[in-house]
Parts: sequence; C-alpha cells; structure tokens
Amino acid sequence: MHNDKCTLRKSAIATLCLSMMNFTLTSTILLTFSIIAHGQDLRSIEKELLKAELNKLLKDDQKYRSLISYGCLEQEKVDSIKKLSREEQMKYLIYNKKQLNGKISDSLWTLQNKIDMENILSLEKIILTYGWPSDERLGEDISAEVLLFHTPTSKVTSMEIMLLEEVLAKRMAPNLYAMFVDNMRLKHGKNQLYGSNIEFSRESGKEMPPTIDDIVVTNKLRKEIGLIRLKEGEYRTR
Repeated sequence: MHNDKCTLRKSAIATLCLSMMNFTLTSTILLTFSIIAHGQDLRSIEKELLKAELNKLLKDDQKYRSLISYGCLEQEKVDSIKKLSREEQMKYLIYNKKQLNGKISDSLWTLQNKIDMENILSLEKIILTYGWPSDERLGEDISAEVLLFHTPTSKVTSMEIMLLEEVLAKRMAPNLYAMFVDNMRLKHGKNQLYGSNIEFSRESGKEMPPTIDDIVVTNKLRKEIGLIRLKEGEYRTR
C-alpha cells in the first residue's frame, strides 16, 4: 500500500512538472512573438507590407485636404505650391489663398474627415501589432508621423497614451511625439506643452518660437521623454 501511494505521488509530481514545463514553453513562445513583433527589427516581408500600407494611408491623407488647404481644385497647381519652401507656402495661404465654394468645401471635408478616421484606426492596428513604424525600422523615409497630425479629436487622448509607450520603449523618437502633442494642443487653441513646434505670425509673416505656459513644467516634461531643455530665446510665454 505504501509503495502504491509513493507511486501515485511520483506520478502526480511528474504530471505537474510536465504541465508546468508545457506552460512555461508556451509562455516563452508567446513572449518571444510579442518581443519580435514590437522589437526594433522587422522582417523584410513585414517592412514591405508596412511601407505599402503606410504609403496608401499617406496618399489618402492628402486626397481632399490639399485641395481645400490651397483653395484650388486644380491638382497640378496644388502640386506646384507644395514645392515651395514652408515659409513661402504659409505666405501663400495667408495672402493668396482663395476660398472654395462653401458647399464644395463642406463636401470635401466630410469625405476627408471620414478618411482621417479610417487612417488613424489603421495606424493604431499597425502600432499595436508592430510598434511605431519609424523610418529607421522600415529602412526608408516614409514619415508615418504625418498621419498623426490629422488625428480626429475623439482619438487624440488614446493616441497620446499609445505613443508615449512607444517613446519609452525607444521605438519612437521623442521629438515626433512632442510635435504630435503640441500640434493637437495648438489646434484646440492651447499653448504648447513641449515647445516643439515653430509658430507662424500672421502679423509679421515670419516664423516665431513656440508659445508655452511654464518653462519649468515644459523642461521637466521634455527631460522625461529624452529631450534637451529649452533655453531663453527658444520659447515665448503669455
């Protein structure tokens, strides 16, 4: 009887050990896949798929926006304006831009807003699966961050949280994250948080340093994500 009990106990222990080994092996495999998916290296086939998807999203991002922005329905003219320097483009928008017919403009915005939401949802899926698709990871200048600047209001907060994790994981450059946060704040009439975006003065027609609320707070937040502090003359307060 004693031998039978010992045999049963050994069998139970062996079964438990085997079960734990299987669990550990499965967990290790899942963790490995997760690390690979969100790591710094992407397989060649993943890079190509991501580049194709992002290029499509970026093309759609400007499908109607550029026509509205420059007040022109002639794509060739719009393309020529885009070749100007950033400052010349801003001057064109202020002094030469013509307004599209209200109904036409509203219709184009409705179409573009729908695309923007679809784009940001697609970008979210990419980030969740592969991490932030930086140019360094893709091995090509794609500039996926352009898509972020047209994030629908309802998605701004969740995107900020998601991207901060990417910055802390070293998959996204901190300056791109800061530019996204500041850009969204400017769109909603707020001062910048990180002071990362040059502002344009309508009065002088020139570029100006970023406007922030508190340099102590700004420099603290910049340090937390790996940015150097702003010095006097590199920002404005009001």
